[in-house]
Amino acid sequence: MWKEARLRKWSAWAGPVLLALNAWGNLAYAGSYMSGGLGLSQFDYPDLDDGTAVKFAVGYELESSPAYFELAYFDSGDVESTDSADAVLKIRGFSLAVGFRAEFSPNTGSALFFKGGLYDTDAKATVLGSDFRDSGTGIFLGLGLDWMLTSNFGLRLDFDYLSAVEDLASNKDVTFITAGPVIKFGAR
Repeated sequence: MWKEARLRKWSAWAGPVLLALNAWGNLAYAGSYMSGGLGLSQFDYPDLDDGTAVKFAVGYELESSPAYFELAYFDSGDVESTDSADAVLKIRGFSLAVGFRAEFSPNTGSALFFKGGLYDTDAKATVLGSDFRDSGTGIFLGLGLDWMLTSNFGLRLDFDYLSAVEDLASNKDVTFITAGPVIKFGAR
C-alpha cells in the first residue's frame, strides 16, 4: 500500500511536469525524452547472485546547454542468495538526477552523459517465507551513452551506481546496468 501511494504521488507529478517542460522546450528548441531498459543489477555482497534489472525514465534536455534532468523508476528484480535457496532480496525505487551530455553527433544527438542525484528505495527481503521491509534515500551517480539512430529514436546504455542502499543488512552499494530504447520529443 505504501509503495502504491508513493508510485501514484510520483506519477501524478511526472506527467504534467513532462508535458509542461516539453511545451516550453519546443519554444526553446529543447525537448523531453523517455527511455526504458532491461539489464543487470549487482549488489555489493559476495553471496548474492545478479538480478534482472528494469528501468524506465522520463527527462528533459536543454538544447542550448549540455544539462538535462531525469526522473526514473528502477527495479533490481529478485536477487537470490547463493548460500540459501530460501532467501531473496529486491530493491525498487525512484531517482531524480541532473546530468550533462557531450554530443558527438550533432545531426542525430548521439551523446555520452554523466548524471548524479538522489534516490528513494524500498527493499524487500524474503527469508524462509517471511517478508522483511526497509526503505531509504541516498545519492547516486550514473553515466551512459545515447546512440541515436534518428533524431528522435535511439538506443541507450545506462550505468547507475547507488551508494549505501538500505537493504535490511549493512547498506551496501547497488549497481544497475541497463540497455533499451530512447525516444526524444521536441525540436532538434
